[in-house]
Amino acid sequence: MSVTENPLHEGLKLRRRPEPCALVIFGASGDLTARKLFPALYSLAVRRLLPERFGVIGVARTEQTTEQWAAAMEAAIKEFARDEFDESVWATIAGGLRYVATDFAD
Repeated sequence: MSVTENPLHEGLKLRRRPEPCALVIFGASGDLTARKLFPALYSLAVRRLLPERFGVIGVARTEQTTEQWAAAMEAAIKEFARDEFDESVWATIAGGLRYVATDFAD
């Protein structure tokens, strides 16, 4: 056995993808979501580190449709993400997006 081999790793899947899940973002129409959160999610998607079935539910006071919000997040990724934009990666993310406009005062 070489020095770099680890017998404890034998038979393990080290690059497992996480179970299906959904992420809820409150304040989803804000600057933090556009500049930091979505570029980071996109980076994870590029590296295939997100679950195959992954959704993002955006919640904010701004009145807009899911399609409008998705378009804004796509533009943010193109502007702020470190990785080059890939339409197929974006399509995977965009398929799991939902936006809900609500009033937090209640």
